Amino acid sequence: MNLAEQYRAYIACLNDRRWHDLGNFVDDDVHYNGERISLSGYRTMLENDVRIIPDLRFTVDFLVVEAPQVAARLLFDCSPQGRFLGLD
Repeated sequence: MNLAEQYRAYIACLNDRRWHDLGNFVDDDVHYNGERISLSGYRTMLENDVRIIPDLRFTVDFLVVEAPQVAARLLFDCSPQGRFLGLD
C-alpha cells in the first residue's frame, strides 16, 4: 500500500469509527497541535468529537503526497449537537 492509499485507509478508519484500528495509522507517541497526547488520548479526543458531532465525516478534497509527507484538504459538512471548540 502506498502512502496515499494508507492515508485514505486512515480516513476510512475515522469515518467508520473503527477506533480499535487507529494503531495501524497513528503512533503511540502522537502529537496533536504540538502537544503529545498518546494514541489513547487521540482516540478519546475523536470519540468526544463524534459524540458532539454525530454526523462528523472526513472527506478528502485534495491530497498531495511526497513521501514521507502528506498534505490534505479535508472538507466537513456536519452539525455539532453541543459546544465544540468554544462555539455553541
